[in-house]
Amino acid sequence: MRPLTPALLAKMKEKGYRYVQVKPVGHDGRTDYIQPVSIILVPVKDIPHSSVNMEIYELLDEDLLQRWTGSDTNIKVLVVMNG
Repeated sequence: MRPLTPALLAKMKEKGYRYVQVKPVGHDGRTDYIQPVSIILVPVKDIPHSSVNMEIYELLDEDLLQRWTGSDTNIKVLVVMNG
């Protein structure tokens, strides 16, 4: 896992990714939407259309992700990406 940076956002776009799946993680390593200590971003090219496993996705072009690259919060924003 790597910290989210503007360069990493650009690299994801170059590789054809359009979205990231957003997974907030708590102190115990489980999903925690209330008090996350880190946010794991998983790049995906398309959003699954099945409603079986609904998740949170953000477009790579969203301002939110750009703001997270320079985030001064206590929450770590990390990206899971091969290559």
